Amino acid sequence: MARKQSIFKQVLPALIATTVGSGIGAVASVYVALRNSPITPNAKLFIECTTIGAKPVTPRNDGVLHVLDLTKPTSLLHETTHSAKEVHLVTPPQMGPIGQCRISNYGAATAANLVVQFNLTFHESITAVPQVMQGKVVLQNTNKIRISKVEPGSEGAFTYYVINRTRDFVYMTLLPNVTFELLGEPKARTEHMTISPAPFPYFPPAHLGELIKPDEPSQKQ
Repeated sequence: MARKQSIFKQVLPALIATTVGSGIGAVASVYVALRNSPITPNAKLFIECTTIGAKPVTPRNDGVLHVLDLTKPTSLLHETTHSAKEVHLVTPPQMGPIGQCRISNYGAATAANLVVQFNLTFHESITAVPQVMQGKVVLQNTNKIRISKVEPGSEGAFTYYVINRTRDFVYMTLLPNVTFELLGEPKARTEHMTISPAPFPYFPPAHLGELIKPDEPSQKQ
């Protein structure tokens, strides 16, 4: 149905012009030519991010995991390979939570060489036993990650995990514009990526358990 509507939108102006200029006899040939012309497929990208606590994660069938480490001054996406079916990305006293982001492609074409951008705001952590409070902003920057491809359909989605490696509170904001390439096109395009309405709000400091640990009482002599 969507293809027919797209063809109709292409055909209508041509039919009007041809009818006025050359009469009804030429309309059929114009319609057939436009009907048989290929409609360029596109990629329609959607990203959803959630928090999954500190539970183990499952690698892809080939054992690969992609992890985005939140660090200062630059955060990097890296790839690791595992033989285990479940992998613990964080262990005590590193508390998490881990973020999980999944980019899906609901279009008909594979998006290749993607560049996804996001803003990070780092707040210092202030220890006031028995809690850790959020302090002033110590860094704000825009980061980007590069993804080789996201193929159409649920099986072609790209998943990566996010871990705060700093002792700061980190707020992450995804940016909607994503740059990618389509096979056969001479240059990359920048388009809007739909973002889930409920992304994770922030990441508490790494090693939170250590930060809130009370001082050891002094030994009496």
